[in-house]
Amino acid sequence: MTPSAGPITDALRARFAQPVRGPSYRPSAKWMVVSTLVTLAAYGAQVMSRVGMPAWPVLVLIGAGAFVLLSTTWYILNGNTTVDAEGIRQDWLFEKNYPWSQVLHARRLRVPFTSRLLLRMGAGPIKAIHSGNRELDEAFAEVAAIYARHVRG
Repeated sequence: MTPSAGPITDALRARFAQPVRGPSYRPSAKWMVVSTLVTLAAYGAQVMSRVGMPAWPVLVLIGAGAFVLLSTTWYILNGNTTVDAEGIRQDWLFEKNYPWSQVLHARRLRVPFTSRLLLRMGAGPIKAIHSGNRELDEAFAEVAAIYARHVRG
């Protein structure tokens, strides 16, 4: 059973007229990412000092891997999630933007140390939006409750 977009969209617009914004990841996740990055850099430096300079194709692969790791780390450290009257957005390598009118169902997933909002858009995979603080957790719970209330009717 698919929900009626009108009442859900109206309820969400009314509730989130004042936007809720916060970090996409919790401090514990940020700490784990930074510690992993530092550990990998230290290990790589240790290996390079023992073995010497590798061939240029290997250096290109190492550089590409480092770029991916650094850019992912940047967005985990600086990414934000916003829930407002228009929909939900999350900063990432590319912006995730989901208007309420396109979301068919929302469900909150609680995992250790964080929560996520799972969105079903109709076609394609389920979208996961990350929460990095209590205010976003509460907003995710309210979004899921609004969808559950209107689906069950």
